Amino acid sequence: MYSWMKWAASEGLIKTIGAIVAKWVGLALSSIAAILLFTFVEGVIQALSGAFGARYQKETLKPPSYRELITASFFGISAAALTALTIYTFMIGADLAVRTFIMTMSIIPGAFLDWGFFGHPLNRRQWFGGLPMFLLAGWAMLGFPALGAILVLPAWVWLTFIAMLLQALNEALSQATKKMNPYPNNFWVGTATAAACAVALITVTPGLGSLKPLIIGAPQALWVGAILGGIIVAVMIAVKLITYRKGGTIAFKKVIMQGNYLITAALAGILIFAEPLTIGKVVGTLGYFVAFALMDNTTWTFLSQKFFRTAPAL
Repeated sequence: MYSWMKWAASEGLIKTIGAIVAKWVGLALSSIAAILLFTFVEGVIQALSGAFGARYQKETLKPPSYRELITASFFGISAAALTALTIYTFMIGADLAVRTFIMTMSIIPGAFLDWGFFGHPLNRRQWFGGLPMFLLAGWAMLGFPALGAILVLPAWVWLTFIAMLLQALNEALSQATKKMNPYPNNFWVGTATAAACAVALITVTPGLGSLKPLIIGAPQALWVGAILGGIIVAVMIAVKLITYRKGGTIAFKKVIMQGNYLITAALAGILIFAEPLTIGKVVGTLGYFVAFALMDNTTWTFLSQKFFRTAPAL
């Protein structure tokens, strides 16, 4: 087993731990301002962990170039929106297993971005195999709803699709900063996250004076969750970068990481938050792996060569 595969599997487990903390915090909070405060503290913790880690390794916080600095900053802003949106979806009742499945569908916008920016159009297998299978697996995860019910799905489902797009963006940005040491990267990402949340927090509150009662009255889950969340995010980004550095390709890394994330998050939802275990969730989880293999060219080629000794075009 390649060492990067272990790191990729570890990232999936870390993402599940982060999702458990996020749902716990989401169930405890009750306002947008509280969510922004949580995300701000999480960003500060991440930045501090990056700074201390860099100092311990005697690494400079200065990025290799302005390109890495700008990319890490964009990652932090995007991560702030993703975190806040994640907590909000849990606050309004998101199912952990279903939400995780939607997040793993980021390969679809990734494929279209690859087509639009790099001239790699979708082939017949992807159009008639991968995309329909993802839709069928998602339909199963949602409990096989009728067509009319799909049009009136809960708000958290549609908001999770937005979060999925942000995650796809973050995955691309992390590829652009893979040459950067994980600790300085965490520092700049966390700093950008905290700065974006500070601006948003001031915007949504009537004035600076209203922040004091918000901070004093914040539930314990906010502070504990923010500290844990900041550490988890810092570790997750470091593991992600290490995976790429050790030779992991974005395709195989995704199927190992996202697959482990999907399975362990579904189990966590059932065992920790008493979410229902349904036939739809089982079918959707199995369907995900089939859909991914059909959608991702690298995975399809690998499986075809391994089991069929060929790599058919369809």
